[in-house]
Amino acid sequence: MKPYISVIVTAYKPRPFIIEALQSIIKQTIPREWYEIILVSNFENEQIRKFSATHDIKFCLSQLESQGGKIAQGALLCAGDLVSFLEDDDLFVENRLEKVIQKFSSDKELVFYHSNVGFIDEAGNTVSPPNALKSPLMNIEAYGSVRMNVGDLRNGVLESKRINPCFNLSAISVTKNFLRDKAELISKVDIGLDVILFLLAVQAGSLLVDKEVLSLYRRHNQNSSLDNSLKGTEKAEYMLRMLKIMRDSREIALNVAEKLGISSLTSPRAFMFYGSEILYGIVSGNAKRNVLATNFFKYIAKSPLHLTLTRIDLMVYSLSGLVSPSLVRKIYLRRHS
Repeated sequence: MKPYISVIVTAYKPRPFIIEALQSIIKQTIPREWYEIILVSNFENEQIRKFSATHDIKFCLSQLESQGGKIAQGALLCAGDLVSFLEDDDLFVENRLEKVIQKFSSDKELVFYHSNVGFIDEAGNTVSPPNALKSPLMNIEAYGSVRMNVGDLRNGVLESKRINPCFNLSAISVTKNFLRDKAELISKVDIGLDVILFLLAVQAGSLLVDKEVLSLYRRHNQNSSLDNSLKGTEKAEYMLRMLKIMRDSREIALNVAEKLGISSLTSPRAFMFYGSEILYGIVSGNAKRNVLATNFFKYIAKSPLHLTLTRIDLMVYSLSGLVSPSLVRKIYLRRHS
């Protein structure tokens, strides 16, 4: 008997991609009766209501803003044995769910599956991955697929093979039992949920990272959760809240990793967590001179070797903080107002 799949789609603000995302699930190669679609969103409109009713989509209007909270809500509605995720601006390749069934059916110890990721632009055209992701993400192609457990991680398999099983929620599938078991902790996470899922899955069983591209990550100017309509003090306060969320997610990730005996997190999202510590110190204005520089060198130690604009920015801000943290704050907020 084929395992039944639940697909949880999360949406947190109106964007023009959600119907296309849902259509990519409906167009899967497996029969529709083999899977269900659960849309968890904190907004609704006539188009979504009509589309959901027409295509037998379970719609859950959520009062929660965090992505982890929506995933935890969706987990309670799942009837499937397996769960795949799709963010509302991404797409499934048409045979994704077919491949997910194959992978889990052939490996009964598997609890976490991460396929490779393709990249598209706002119009759906194929584009190159961002420089910060190109090397660690694509290196999986050299191996085909890598199966791992907690022992492999402690022995540095991610570092030695330079692969990234923690990028993009839409590339991840897990077992329902695992998801429900970890739902309480997952509900506390907003940013970096893909990292948290990976680390939690290490505790539960085996993980598989595969080179086949089965989901498409959309690069567009609405990827950021930053509200660009805000200005001045209001924007600074909003940025501070967002950066605190990133810091909280980082702490959860590092706590889980420490319990597992994993000394480092080889993932661009983990680098983002370290970078958030720097930015939080800048925006809050509370960082001591040496703290900004110290956190920058931690960021360097955990990040890819190639130069990026983000790295240059953080270096300038951090080292300038040795002179005057308050001046750095003023410059940063002026640039982002």
